[in-house]
Amino acid sequence: MDVLYRQALAQGLLRPDPSLVILAAPLPAALEEPTEEPVVENGVATAPEPAEAPAAIQSFNLQVATPDAASVQRAELGVSRVGGVASAITTSLALGGTSVMSVRFAGDSAALAAALRAQGWNVSVVNGNTLRISR
Repeated sequence: MDVLYRQALAQGLLRPDPSLVILAAPLPAALEEPTEEPVVENGVATAPEPAEAPAAIQSFNLQVATPDAASVQRAELGVSRVGGVASAITTSLALGGTSVMSVRFAGDSAALAAALRAQGWNVSVVNGNTLRISR
């Protein structure tokens, strides 16, 4: 059986199912470890001054029109690539309607809206932690 699969793969007869691909969200820069060395002055080591405290990760709901399954995947992928987004997962699916995505973001709702706009999304605020997005 293994030989048959190897032959079919070598001949290009087998292709991966793209719906099974799970893309991991990029790690926000705020969570990366600093690599600065301590400063040594007069034989005494001191820690470098912290640049700025990282923003706390908060949860938000994004409403997005999802006419089909492909639009859901595009929205999740597009939002997950926005800087500062730790995760973007559809929590309420409504094909042909408006789905809801749960997003964890390092910053407040104004910063999330600005980051989404910078990536080409149209953003309107529904309430404090809920935003509506479209392309």
